[in-house]
Amino acid sequence: MRTIINRVTQVARLLIYSSAVLCYLLLASLLISEQPFVNQDVNPWTHQLAYLCFFLAFVLSFLPVYVDPCSKIRIKYIDDNNFSICTALATGLILKSSSLQSYFQSGRQSWNSSAPHFIYDNIFIIPLMLLVSFVSFLILVFLLDCILIKFILIKLFKREFIRPLYCKDCNIPMRKINSPLSFLNWQEQVAAKIKSIRFEAWYCSLCNSAVNRDSIHLRAYVNTDEKFKECPDCQELTMVEVYSKVTKEIKPNTDGQRLVIHKCQCCFREETKVEVIPNGY
Repeated sequence: MRTIINRVTQVARLLIYSSAVLCYLLLASLLISEQPFVNQDVNPWTHQLAYLCFFLAFVLSFLPVYVDPCSKIRIKYIDDNNFSICTALATGLILKSSSLQSYFQSGRQSWNSSAPHFIYDNIFIIPLMLLVSFVSFLILVFLLDCILIKFILIKLFKREFIRPLYCKDCNIPMRKINSPLSFLNWQEQVAAKIKSIRFEAWYCSLCNSAVNRDSIHLRAYVNTDEKFKECPDCQELTMVEVYSKVTKEIKPNTDGQRLVIHKCQCCFREETKVEVIPNGY
């Protein structure tokens, strides 16, 4: 059963990323093509592809992820499995957007119109437009991830992972520990307190009769805010910015400087650093 689920997951991801690439090409054609390669004849097809993306996101949301019941995972930025689902949703939303659909519908008419077309004579602008469309797509993916994670999963379900977690040894759902603080060491507890890391603890009821730090699946979601820093002594993200002052103002054609002090909330180590403020910041 686990093999089948893994195969279905791989196929779903392949379809999602293939659809995303196609959607990216359609977005790019909006920016750089004099005559778009899509028109009203493919309008129903884009609808079907959008519905397929929504369906794949729905299916992936319920497919389990098999994890080691006694392991520790550190996640920075966005989880790979969440990224797949958010990519499917972003692709579907773009394909279903009214602006893109109206563009498809008016594509053929614009070919025969005498109105001026948008096209760039400078060939160096084309890679820039491709980059802009790619960045726009990624921004939508991360926005969806923030909405799903920050405002739905964490608020309602106290978790950051969309798909259900299963034990890879006995193939049963993992159980979430409501309060993981008692399973963390002192440095991790401090990191959780200052919110530089959010911890989730899961355990398998069949694999381990006694639930302790060595018998749980611990997930650490790292806060990427620049005010947090890893302490060299504690080996954890326990340093926080406690002081910041501009020591050199930005002037025309000249970078500025600021003095920043980070202090560890665990061992109270302090680090002082002079940072450059780029001109135009």
